[in-house]
Amino acid sequence: MLPTEVAANSSNETSVLNITTPVDFVTLYDGSKNTKNLPIPPFFANTSLTVPTGLISDTLFPIAGCTDYAPIIFQKLHAIALTPGGGTLYIKSGGYPVLSSINIVLYDTYNSSISPISIVGEPTQVGNSIRYPILYDSASALTPHSFLNFVGTPDDDVKEIYVNGLEIVGNNVAANGLNHPFIGIGDIYAPAISLGNVNKAALYNVYIRNQYGDAIRVANWSPSPMDDYNIGLGVEVNTCHFIDCWSDNGRNDSGDGVMFWHVNNPSVKNTVVSNAFSKTHYYGRMGIVLEAGTKNAIINNCFVQGYREGIRCELDFGGHKITRNLIGKNRIAGMAFAQDIIQYNNIPTSSFSGNLVADNVFVYGQYFQEFGATHSTFISMANHEYALSGMQIINNSFHFYEENSSPDRAEHLAVSHPYSIYIQTHGQQELTISGNQFN
Repeated sequence: MLPTEVAANSSNETSVLNITTPVDFVTLYDGSKNTKNLPIPPFFANTSLTVPTGLISDTLFPIAGCTDYAPIIFQKLHAIALTPGGGTLYIKSGGYPVLSSINIVLYDTYNSSISPISIVGEPTQVGNSIRYPILYDSASALTPHSFLNFVGTPDDDVKEIYVNGLEIVGNNVAANGLNHPFIGIGDIYAPAISLGNVNKAALYNVYIRNQYGDAIRVANWSPSPMDDYNIGLGVEVNTCHFIDCWSDNGRNDSGDGVMFWHVNNPSVKNTVVSNAFSKTHYYGRMGIVLEAGTKNAIINNCFVQGYREGIRCELDFGGHKITRNLIGKNRIAGMAFAQDIIQYNNIPTSSFSGNLVADNVFVYGQYFQEFGATHSTFISMANHEYALSGMQIINNSFHFYEENSSPDRAEHLAVSHPYSIYIQTHGQQELTISGNQFN
């Protein structure tokens, strides 16, 4: 028996997949009443992933009376990890309670060159929506845990993980002020899917909601930040939904929709990252964050809302391309850039390349009254030296408005001090800011 929350969601969350013409932007915001039409970039159609199947396969079926599938899924994925040539786990349609983390260790003691491990969920048509097998934990009193945790060693062996078609529902509950079982407790949070020292991965059609922690966390570590093989061959997130995933452990290192740390060539495309404050009563940390050591990322055609900062880039390498995204209803900044060289202060400036922010739509309304939020800016830059040189902010659309007839504080400030509201450069030189629309 699926929990009510799991069974109820489908059309509301997938409806944004089919937007092809401009609509009332705030209709995406849980019942807001504003009627101002704003331009938005086109969204995406469903995208499929052809996974490498490897040499063996196994299938997970619903089992009558099973109350925890974590041991069963572990055994199946563990066997694939031990097999030279890798393989695929097929998951049949249905709901699978998972009450603990499924940890798959990709050490060389298993296989000197880990071959692909793939997970493929069976799609099912439900009304106008496509649903996938659901891993869930509805026991809100339990400590949050990961669902899939793949961990390798920092070496040059290729470890590949592929997931196509899976839903995950965590056990998080709405906050009531600070009255929440886990807020402020340092070590109690968990990413729903965690990839550690995985060189190559692709996640397609993955739907995650109600996770206390990150939806997706990809982190690689190595003795030297300049060893490119240690920071991955590429991690792709495509056609995914990450809904109401947040946490606050008091250390400012969790609660993101998607987090990349020390990853080469990651991408997030055609993906919704949304934390609805009206339901969760709490902001997440970052919608999408490119942490230290990450370079040459692509964020394209995504919808990001409901976090402290929508997209954040820690610029010790750069080379990021952030294009055609819809970003709004974030508490402090739509997009933030900061130079993070605390960990890797020996990186030569020659390793840095410029960043592109183009064709995005930024929207901010009267959320400081609705949610007690204090908006800082759409694009913020801080702790900069060489890290922002060569940045291009071009052809974006910025919309700053209020939602009722009260004195228009926001638009007044926008007209009087446009760059203090729209783009905070802090005197950074060697920027290209052109072709943008402000209203």
